[in-house]
Amino acid sequence: QPAEALKVDALVQRGHYQRRIVDQLQVPAPTSSSRLIARPFKAGGGFHRTSLTGVALSDVDQTKAFTVSKDGALVGWDLESMRRVNSFTGRVTDHMYNRITPGGSDLHPYKRHSCLLAVAVSGDGNLVATGGSSRLISVWDTRSGDHVQDFPGHKGPVTGLTFQSGTNQLFSCSDDRSIKIWSLDDRAYIETLFGHTAQVTAVDCLRKERVVSVGSDRTCRIWKVPEESQLMFKGHTASGDTCKFVNQTTFVSGSQDGSLSLWSMFKKKAVHTVRNAHRREASAGPDASTGTTCFTSSRGWIGAVATCANTDLVASGAGDGCVRLW
Repeated sequence: QPAEALKVDALVQRGHYQRRIVDQLQVPAPTSSSRLIARPFKAGGGFHRTSLTGVALSDVDQTKAFTVSKDGALVGWDLESMRRVNSFTGRVTDHMYNRITPGGSDLHPYKRHSCLLAVAVSGDGNLVATGGSSRLISVWDTRSGDHVQDFPGHKGPVTGLTFQSGTNQLFSCSDDRSIKIWSLDDRAYIETLFGHTAQVTAVDCLRKERVVSVGSDRTCRIWKVPEESQLMFKGHTASGDTCKFVNQTTFVSGSQDGSLSLWSMFKKKAVHTVRNAHRREASAGPDASTGTTCFTSSRGWIGAVATCANTDLVASGAGDGCVRLW
């Protein structure tokens, strides 16, 4: 009904709408098989030569996905056939490795050994943006694989990218401690947000022009862009590595200290924190010198979180090789 849809949209904008989906969740059995499509490179085949660093799905066409890796590859996928989209991937690869500088015959130096660390798909699903060690943000056409434009500006590696939902406005974060705003409609830089005192590791945005970020300074921040103000949240005891909005007023963050925290923009302290969220009860065995149980510190290091926006479901991933649902 139109009236109900308008009511829901108003609640979403205020951050008060939440669908309950946890009770309907169907988790695959441990014995069920799934196909790994982004497999490592092997002689005679394969797609990514080194570790994957990012994945992005299109909100408009949910059959499309894009992955990036440390070898600088951007690969497009068809999730229905579970196969690589060769027309897109081939076009991108040709541009990356065969592009000639205007004044010479050498490849762009940043193209030759660039490590990609972030990827995001625009609100209309027509553009995909990538960023990494080259300090550039590269934008590609998802339909053809054509290169649209490179955006310079960051003084350090680009560590995170996100689009404002339903728009072509892009937010990027970097080791240079800044967050930058870009308009892909106008193909222009808009402004820079300063506040973090160390590298910014992740950034996220929903429908409002409001951004959440986390960084190595152990803080999370919400940036109210139109009001030119920011809110700071402290609680992690080590570098924050990942963050996602749950709704317009609530977000979740993960840290190298192994904690997973839920925050409200109306409270300075976390609403709830799960300490050692991914630490296993058992490990390789007792330490020979102390007799205590040993843990590999990186196992509990939470490097990724995901949310189903405006619902009660959150997922986290860490060095223990598990994805946990909350």
